[in-house]
Amino acid sequence: MKSKLYITVLLLFLVILFASCIKQNIPYNADSIFTESEQKEWVYQVIRYAGHLAPRATHDTKFSSEFDAHYRELAEKHKLNFIYSYPESGEQYFLITRQAPSLYDRRVAIAGMLLLDENGELVHYEEKFRTWKLSPDELMEKSKILFSKLVAGEDLSPFYPENSGDEEYIEFPDQYTSFDVDKREWVTTRYSITSETSSSN
Repeated sequence: MKSKLYITVLLLFLVILFASCIKQNIPYNADSIFTESEQKEWVYQVIRYAGHLAPRATHDTKFSSEFDAHYRELAEKHKLNFIYSYPESGEQYFLITRQAPSLYDRRVAIAGMLLLDENGELVHYEEKFRTWKLSPDELMEKSKILFSKLVAGEDLSPFYPENSGDEEYIEFPDQYTSFDVDKREWVTTRYSITSETSSSN
């Protein structure tokens, strides 16, 4: 019990510390890098992984052109907030947010890393974390902290649900759930989870 209290106090201290150091216009802010239309196109290229399945689609058929209209509409409901690229490796780190089903105003964030080939085709997609449903202000405050640590290559496990005490940061991954890079979807040993079910978070 004392260790959980200690971890909670430590995380609260980190929130205050990082929040005081990170300005509103952090260098990852997508609004200062891309136009609105460019952001929408960027989201569209990953929405079949980050968003829920289209009705009647499966993970094997979701790339069919018959679902393009659905995924265009779904991409409009997501916002690219942060992005950071490493020129040497070509790795692009991103964080997008969307409205969450809730009686209150809640949003969730999805952060990950991708690689494009010389033709601009996506060759690697990996989600690093998804957050809990949070109020917009709380989500952005915590997302700045998590994303800054992510691009710096720092350990995010203290923010996992089994380690963060009563403070909510990351919902996935947890001790049961991880991202399968080959399948490009979340998998768990506890129950069946897909992009469709996780989209309700």
